[in-house]
Amino acid sequence: MTTTPDRQDASQRLLAFRATRALVLGMVTMAAAAWLLSLPAVVGGLACGIAPALVIPRSRSLRIPIIGTFAAAVAGAVTGALLFGHGSTAMRLLGGLVTSLAVGPWLVVLGFVLWNRANRFRATPP
Repeated sequence: MTTTPDRQDASQRLLAFRATRALVLGMVTMAAAAWLLSLPAVVGGLACGIAPALVIPRSRSLRIPIIGTFAAAVAGAVTGALLFGHGSTAMRLLGGLVTSLAVGPWLVVLGFVLWNRANRFRATPP
């Protein structure tokens, strides 16, 4: 007896593969930003943005938590760079802003992956 492949299962596998690849590449990008620009900015962005990213799966709407996660990551990266970075104030500010472009999207992808896992449609067998 042959059965037709489940399209929902195949699309979930593809999403999981793409999400894993995006998270790994994001970690490589954050490591490069920490090495080249500012480690305190990366740590500050992760520290401030992880809590809103973990709240994304509990929300019904995605727009507000995603904006909040990105804003918290930017604020944390800039604060970390300004407080613990080295160089002139303008360069620390610029380093924090550029580093937040590596940290913020990774946290948003993490939150979206967790949201998708929490809200995944599970078909009941007939």
